[in-house]
Amino acid sequence: MKKLFFICLVGSFFSCGENSESDSNSKKNILENLKVSLDSVQIEVGEEIFNAGAYYAYDLSEDKQSIFYGYSEGPEVHEISLENYALVNRHKFTNDGPDQAPSFINYLSVLPNNEVALLGYGAQGIYTLDGKKLQDLGIEKTEWKGLEITGNLDLMRNIRVLLDKKRAVSTPYIHGGNFKGFGVFNFLDKSIKLIQIPALEITNRFNVTFRQENGSSSSGDFIDLQELGKDYVIYSGSTSDIYVYQPDLDSLRLITFEHQLVPNQKTGDFPTEVDSNERRMEVSNEIRKQISFSRLFWDETRKIYWRFAMQNPRYTEENKYLGSEVFVFSYDKEFNITGEIKSNELTMLPNLPFMKDGKLYGYTVMKENPAFVVISFDF
Repeated sequence: MKKLFFICLVGSFFSCGENSESDSNSKKNILENLKVSLDSVQIEVGEEIFNAGAYYAYDLSEDKQSIFYGYSEGPEVHEISLENYALVNRHKFTNDGPDQAPSFINYLSVLPNNEVALLGYGAQGIYTLDGKKLQDLGIEKTEWKGLEITGNLDLMRNIRVLLDKKRAVSTPYIHGGNFKGFGVFNFLDKSIKLIQIPALEITNRFNVTFRQENGSSSSGDFIDLQELGKDYVIYSGSTSDIYVYQPDLDSLRLITFEHQLVPNQKTGDFPTEVDSNERRMEVSNEIRKQISFSRLFWDETRKIYWRFAMQNPRYTEENKYLGSEVFVFSYDKEFNITGEIKSNELTMLPNLPFMKDGKLYGYTVMKENPAFVVISFDF
């Protein structure tokens, strides 16, 4: 079952549609006979030498034929062809002067006309791929109109610059604290709308922090934000509920699910502050025993969404992660559940995942060389 709730974001916030429900429990489970196979493909890099384990932020080109990775050891963006699995360009930027790019690229958005938004703490802008800064976004230094929260607020958490280059979205957090909602930036009038997303507030109960004089370490569940076609999805590992933001309509809607195989959210109480790093890891491992939901993936070949969830992770005595129970879900384009199954083949999800041609890809390193893990689905 899936429930929809609509919120209008233009002017004051009010309901702009009635709740609707769609019951999919009696429908056929399309994943009943799902078979999953795993493969890998090495990425050709020619004579280029770099640390293959230093990729962090990433984004696909609009035509899904290339993927761009932010390189964490310098202001670089590496462009990899998904047609022939080869590094085609190392786009280099400078970390000083009028074209300053962030030394560490926390967030990356591929934009039209061979442009890219690079955002890090200290510098944020829109650039050409040959390194020229076209626009200083000034996320940290701008006094945003409409922002009523003061204090140590991180506006850039999960930030994505929209394709029109006039707006951005993020999930602002208080540094070392909880998230404060869903933010919509307008670069033209330097304003921000901060919208509450109460269905995801449960997330604040399922992360834990250890504080020291020189900083803090946190782990567990956090709010995340993904681009999904022309829309943006705000989600959390703590619950199956999601919010979908449609930029064209400037509207936000809540979608809830009723899965049959797994709980729809975490339960119980856990400490959110502890007095040692060892205790933080213990609490995190306890939290992860419960269900954790992933992002969604649109499968253009089958016209369905995929989503995954994990629970009961296994670790070595040295606390090295070995794998988890993995569940696979499918939904139609209206987010009705069409299938769910516990996978016998999957024990974890790939790193930096994306979907192309009906297959789930993830980035990995094989013998110091960049590579993709490729997961195929047959049902």
